[in-house]
Amino acid sequence: YDSLHGDPIICGFVAAAIAAIATHPLDVLKTRAMTDAEGPLVFTSGIVPRTLHAAIGGAAFFGVLSR
Repeated sequence: YDSLHGDPIICGFVAAAIAAIATHPLDVLKTRAMTDAEGPLVFTSGIVPRTLHAAIGGAAFFGVLSR
């Protein structure tokens, strides 16, 4: 890999984490569409496990495919 662009595993981790954080509020809305509103903090409910899951998967994906 080109050292100018960084390690593919790190790049995959960061890219997947950003995507998970950006789309999480919409996923919460979709999931809770049929339930009562629980306040504004409901949008961040579960964001840490989702972000870690996506980031680790992205790191593995980019790491394996770039080698």
